[in-house]
Amino acid sequence: MSAKKGIRLHGNRTIEALLKELAQLEDMNTFEPLQAQKLPRVPRTEALRVINLIKEKRDNSLKGRTCVDGRPQRKCISKEQAASPTVSTEALLCTLVVDAHEDRYVATADVKGAYLQAEIDDYVILKLDGKVVDVFCNLNPRYKDFVVMEGNKKILYMRLVKALYGCVKSALLWYELFVDS
Repeated sequence: MSAKKGIRLHGNRTIEALLKELAQLEDMNTFEPLQAQKLPRVPRTEALRVINLIKEKRDNSLKGRTCVDGRPQRKCISKEQAASPTVSTEALLCTLVVDAHEDRYVATADVKGAYLQAEIDDYVILKLDGKVVDVFCNLNPRYKDFVVMEGNKKILYMRLVKALYGCVKSALLWYELFVDS
């Protein structure tokens, strides 16, 4: 659900979940602020929008999720340049059936902030607006110097340093890092 809807439904629990997510992004050095005045007009208009979402987990806890609306990248990056190998559902199910039949032990692992481990190899500009700008400025006061007003909205332009969910090449970058490691 959107962050706005989450705040309406869950109030401060949503804000706490978003703060935790944004703090992780800040700790992982995911962004680099940019001076809007130094950006040419075209890159500013093509900046990718940052989206904040809330996921309600099975235990009723809330998880903040930040992603990028990477749809504009699709016209510049072909599927061949961005596709990462992924197991088919059928292959996974076959493997699980064999594992169950042979009483094999199966382990899974979760890599915290997996995509954020991979550095992005393109120059990607993000555009943050609204209340999330204030949150970022509270997390790191140095961002205040980079905030501009466009119309009646606060805007913060950032360069993406790490792969973030929603960018077309993020899955491939994570896969390559995982395989190389």
